[in-house]
Amino acid sequence: DLAVESLFSSPFPAQRNAAVEISVSVRNNGDQDSPGSFTVTLYKGLVAGGTPIATNTVSGVAAGQTAVTTASWVPTEFTSDILVVIDKENAVPEYDEANNQSSIKVIAFENRKTLYATYTHTLKDLVLFGYMNNTEIAVFKADKSFVWAGVINDGAHTVLHPGEGVYKVYGSQPYSILSGDPVSGQVMGYYALNEKNTGLSRNFYTYMVSFWGEGCKFIVFAYEDNT
Repeated sequence: DLAVESLFSSPFPAQRNAAVEISVSVRNNGDQDSPGSFTVTLYKGLVAGGTPIATNTVSGVAAGQTAVTTASWVPTEFTSDILVVIDKENAVPEYDEANNQSSIKVIAFENRKTLYATYTHTLKDLVLFGYMNNTEIAVFKADKSFVWAGVINDGAHTVLHPGEGVYKVYGSQPYSILSGDPVSGQVMGYYALNEKNTGLSRNFYTYMVSFWGEGCKFIVFAYEDNT
Protein backbone atom coordinates (compact mmCIF):
# COMPACT_ATOMS: atom_id res chain seq x y z
CA ASP A 1 0.00 0.00 0.00
CA LEU A 2 1.76 3.13 -1.25
CA ALA A 3 0.62 6.44 0.27
CA VAL A 4 1.62 10.10 0.23
CA GLU A 5 3.12 10.65 3.68
CA SER A 6 3.99 14.32 3.22
CA LEU A 7 4.03 16.97 0.53
CA PHE A 8 5.58 20.42 0.83
CA SER A 9 7.30 23.14 -1.17
CA SER A 10 10.42 25.21 -0.53
CA PRO A 11 11.04 28.10 -0.13
CA PHE A 12 7.90 28.89 1.81
CA PRO A 13 6.24 31.09 0.76
CA ALA A 14 7.57 31.08 -2.78
CA GLN A 15 8.39 33.84 -5.24
CA ARG A 16 6.88 34.17 -8.68
CA ASN A 17 9.15 33.33 -11.63
CA ALA A 18 11.67 31.66 -9.31
CA ALA A 19 12.27 27.94 -8.85
CA VAL A 20 10.36 26.05 -6.15
CA GLU A 21 11.37 22.59 -4.94
CA ILE A 22 8.44 20.28 -4.29
CA SER A 23 9.21 17.35 -2.02
CA VAL A 24 7.07 14.21 -1.87
CA SER A 25 7.46 11.50 0.78
CA VAL A 26 6.01 8.12 -0.25
CA ARG A 27 5.46 5.49 2.43
CA ASN A 28 4.81 1.79 1.96
CA ASN A 29 2.14 1.00 4.56
CA GLY A 30 1.91 -2.61 3.44
CA ASP A 31 3.67 -5.70 4.82
CA GLN A 32 5.46 -6.47 1.55
CA ASP A 33 8.13 -4.62 -0.41
CA SER A 34 6.83 -2.85 -3.50
CA PRO A 35 7.85 -4.90 -6.55
CA GLY A 36 9.79 -2.97 -9.18
CA SER A 37 9.56 0.76 -9.74
CA PHE A 38 6.66 3.22 -9.91
CA THR A 39 6.16 6.85 -10.88
CA VAL A 40 5.41 9.96 -8.84
CA THR A 41 3.68 12.54 -11.04
CA LEU A 42 2.98 16.20 -10.30
CA TYR A 43 0.23 18.23 -11.97
CA LYS A 44 -0.70 21.88 -11.78
CA GLY A 45 -4.34 21.94 -10.73
CA LEU A 46 -6.47 19.40 -8.91
CA VAL A 47 -7.17 17.10 -11.87
CA ALA A 48 -4.79 14.29 -12.83
CA GLY A 49 -4.60 14.82 -16.54
CA GLY A 50 -2.88 16.77 -19.23
CA THR A 51 0.83 17.43 -19.28
CA PRO A 52 2.48 16.89 -15.87
CA ILE A 53 4.94 19.45 -14.54
CA ALA A 54 7.21 16.61 -13.38
CA THR A 55 7.37 12.81 -13.36
CA ASN A 56 9.91 10.96 -11.21
CA THR A 57 10.57 7.23 -10.99
CA VAL A 58 11.03 5.57 -7.59
CA SER A 59 12.75 2.19 -7.64
CA GLY A 60 10.65 0.47 -5.02
CA VAL A 61 10.02 1.02 -1.30
CA ALA A 62 10.49 -1.62 1.38
CA ALA A 63 7.59 -2.48 3.68
CA GLY A 64 7.20 0.14 6.40
CA GLN A 65 9.78 2.45 4.79
CA THR A 66 9.61 5.87 3.14
CA ALA A 67 11.16 7.22 -0.06
CA VAL A 68 11.55 10.93 -0.84
CA THR A 69 11.56 12.40 -4.32
CA THR A 70 11.81 16.05 -5.36
CA ALA A 71 10.99 18.13 -8.42
CA SER A 72 11.67 21.73 -9.44
CA TRP A 73 8.92 23.99 -10.77
CA VAL A 74 8.54 27.74 -11.46
CA PRO A 75 5.25 29.36 -10.32
CA THR A 76 3.97 32.34 -12.29
CA GLU A 77 0.78 33.06 -10.32
CA PHE A 78 -0.01 34.13 -6.75
CA THR A 79 -1.79 30.87 -5.93
CA SER A 80 -1.38 27.46 -7.56
CA ASP A 81 -2.69 24.01 -6.67
CA ILE A 82 -0.22 21.16 -7.09
CA LEU A 83 -1.51 17.58 -7.23
CA VAL A 84 0.73 14.55 -6.72
CA VAL A 85 -0.28 11.10 -7.99
CA ILE A 86 1.60 7.94 -7.01
CA ASP A 87 1.78 5.06 -9.46
CA LYS A 88 -0.75 6.41 -11.97
CA GLU A 89 0.02 3.43 -14.23
CA ASN A 90 -1.01 1.00 -11.43
CA ALA A 91 2.28 -0.86 -11.74
CA VAL A 92 2.17 -1.83 -8.04
CA PRO A 93 -0.81 -3.93 -6.82
CA GLU A 94 -2.38 -2.24 -3.76
CA TYR A 95 -5.33 -2.86 -1.46
CA ASP A 96 -5.94 0.90 -1.09
CA GLU A 97 -5.64 3.22 -4.07
CA ALA A 98 -7.44 6.14 -2.41
CA ASN A 99 -4.32 7.38 -0.59
CA ASN A 100 -2.23 7.65 -3.78
CA GLN A 101 -3.08 11.32 -4.25
CA SER A 102 -2.54 14.51 -2.29
CA SER A 103 -2.32 18.23 -3.03
CA ILE A 104 -0.89 21.47 -1.69
CA LYS A 105 -1.45 25.15 -2.34
CA VAL A 106 1.71 26.98 -3.44
CA ILE A 107 1.69 30.71 -2.63
CA ALA A 108 4.14 32.78 -4.68
CA PHE A 109 4.57 36.49 -3.98
CA GLU A 110 6.08 39.02 -6.38
CA ASN A 111 9.02 39.53 -3.99
CA ARG A 112 9.25 37.26 -0.96
CA LYS A 113 12.19 39.26 0.48
CA THR A 114 10.00 42.28 1.28
CA LEU A 115 7.02 40.53 2.87
CA TYR A 116 5.16 41.76 5.94
CA ALA A 117 4.74 38.71 8.19
CA THR A 118 3.35 38.19 11.68
CA TYR A 119 1.91 35.54 13.97
CA THR A 120 -1.48 36.04 15.59
CA HIS A 121 -3.83 34.08 17.83
CA THR A 122 -7.60 34.22 17.59
CA LEU A 123 -10.62 32.66 19.25
CA LYS A 124 -12.60 32.42 16.04
CA ASP A 125 -12.35 35.35 13.58
CA LEU A 126 -9.58 37.07 11.66
CA VAL A 127 -10.38 40.43 10.06
CA LEU A 128 -7.77 41.60 7.52
CA PHE A 129 -7.59 45.26 6.49
CA GLY A 130 -5.78 46.69 3.48
CA TYR A 131 -4.01 50.05 3.35
CA MET A 132 -2.82 49.88 -0.26
CA ASN A 133 -4.43 48.59 -3.43
CA ASN A 134 -3.55 45.11 -4.71
CA THR A 135 -2.19 43.85 -1.41
CA GLU A 136 -1.66 40.09 -1.65
CA ILE A 137 -2.24 38.32 1.68
CA ALA A 138 -1.91 34.65 2.61
CA VAL A 139 -2.88 32.99 5.89
CA PHE A 140 -1.51 29.68 7.18
CA LYS A 141 -1.85 27.64 10.32
CA ALA A 142 1.18 27.34 12.58
CA ASP A 143 2.01 24.00 10.90
CA LYS A 144 2.08 25.79 7.49
CA SER A 145 -1.16 24.27 6.27
CA PHE A 146 -3.04 26.65 3.98
CA VAL A 147 -6.04 28.67 5.23
CA TRP A 148 -6.72 31.53 2.79
CA ALA A 149 -5.12 33.75 0.14
CA GLY A 150 -6.47 36.75 -1.70
CA VAL A 151 -6.05 40.40 -2.69
CA ILE A 152 -7.26 43.29 -0.52
CA ASN A 153 -7.41 46.95 -1.61
CA ASP A 154 -7.06 50.16 0.38
CA GLY A 155 -9.92 50.55 2.86
CA ALA A 156 -11.27 47.06 2.16
CA HIS A 157 -11.42 44.16 4.56
CA THR A 158 -11.92 40.39 4.51
CA VAL A 159 -13.46 38.36 7.33
CA LEU A 160 -12.20 34.81 7.96
CA HIS A 161 -13.52 32.27 10.45
CA PRO A 162 -10.61 29.84 10.87
CA GLY A 163 -11.38 28.96 14.49
CA GLU A 164 -9.24 29.16 17.59
CA GLY A 165 -5.52 28.80 17.06
CA VAL A 166 -2.24 30.40 16.08
CA TYR A 167 -1.84 31.61 12.51
CA LYS A 168 0.90 33.17 10.42
CA VAL A 169 -0.01 35.90 7.97
CA TYR A 170 2.08 37.13 5.03
CA GLY A 171 1.38 40.29 3.04
CA SER A 172 3.00 41.87 -0.01
CA GLN A 173 2.24 45.34 1.39
CA PRO A 174 1.27 46.74 4.83
CA TYR A 175 -1.98 45.45 6.32
CA SER A 176 -3.59 45.06 9.73
CA ILE A 177 -5.20 42.18 11.61
CA LEU A 178 -7.99 42.16 14.16
CA SER A 179 -8.56 38.84 15.91
CA GLY A 180 -10.84 37.43 18.58
CA ASP A 181 -14.45 37.02 17.48
CA PRO A 182 -15.66 40.53 16.54
CA VAL A 183 -17.89 39.20 13.74
CA SER A 184 -19.15 35.87 15.10
CA GLY A 185 -19.78 37.23 18.60
CA GLN A 186 -18.43 39.70 21.10
CA VAL A 187 -14.79 40.75 21.05
CA MET A 188 -12.95 38.74 23.66
CA GLY A 189 -9.63 40.47 23.26
CA TYR A 190 -7.89 41.20 20.00
CA TYR A 191 -4.55 42.01 18.47
CA ALA A 192 -4.19 44.53 15.69
CA LEU A 193 -1.46 46.12 13.57
CA ASN A 194 -1.68 49.20 11.41
CA GLU A 195 0.00 49.87 8.07
CA LYS A 196 3.33 50.51 9.82
CA ASN A 197 3.24 47.30 11.84
CA THR A 198 2.45 49.22 15.00
CA GLY A 199 -0.57 50.34 17.00
CA LEU A 200 0.27 54.03 16.59
CA SER A 201 -1.16 55.56 13.47
CA ARG A 202 -3.10 58.37 11.84
CA ASN A 203 -4.75 55.82 9.60
CA PHE A 204 -6.24 52.80 11.31
CA TYR A 205 -9.13 50.48 10.41
CA THR A 206 -11.03 48.42 12.95
CA TYR A 207 -14.24 46.38 13.27
CA MET A 208 -16.87 46.72 15.99
CA VAL A 209 -19.42 44.15 17.16
CA SER A 210 -23.05 44.70 16.17
CA PHE A 211 -24.32 44.06 19.71
CA TRP A 212 -23.65 46.57 22.47
CA GLY A 213 -24.50 45.62 26.04
CA GLU A 214 -24.09 47.27 29.40
CA GLY A 215 -20.46 48.03 30.10
CA CYS A 216 -19.36 47.85 26.45
CA LYS A 217 -16.89 50.58 25.56
CA PHE A 218 -14.89 51.82 22.61
CA ILE A 219 -11.50 52.83 24.01
CA VAL A 220 -8.91 55.00 22.25
CA PHE A 221 -5.41 55.43 23.65
CA ALA A 222 -3.19 58.46 22.99
CA TYR A 223 0.60 58.30 23.09
CA GLU A 224 1.32 62.02 22.92
CA ASP A 225 -0.18 65.06 24.67
CA ASN A 226 -2.76 67.21 22.89
CA THR A 227 -3.65 64.46 20.41
